[in-house]
Amino acid sequence: MVVEVTQKHHAVDENNMVNSSFLKISHDFGITTEQISSAIGLSRSSIYRGIKADSKPGELALLLIRCYRILYSSSKKNKLPIKRWFTTFNSELGGIPAEQITSLSGLIKISNYLENDVAIPKQHIDLQSHN
Repeated sequence: MVVEVTQKHHAVDENNMVNSSFLKISHDFGITTEQISSAIGLSRSSIYRGIKADSKPGELALLLIRCYRILYSSSKKNKLPIKRWFTTFNSELGGIPAEQITSLSGLIKISNYLENDVAIPKQHIDLQSHN
């Protein structure tokens, strides 16, 4: 009985984390809720009702959250370079990340790129920090 209650509490906490982080990402990435909702295959209204972390959309949301955390860390917690990187053409990715996340293959491509420590080029960080 105690284990069951603990598991439910953990699932609720994880769902809350996914929902709050996911909605924050659209603002910090400088993209619309429609763009970010299409990244995980849910409607905007479904996102506001909540994303279950253990669902397919929840797994995709967690992948996008992971991308955000890598960018956030790489930019020394400065949100301006994140927005710039995400909304600017990237020659190594062959497109604009904000547009690429709307497909599963694009989201995976961005995730792989970021996982390989290629994240934000140094000049993007420097340009933004002098404003």
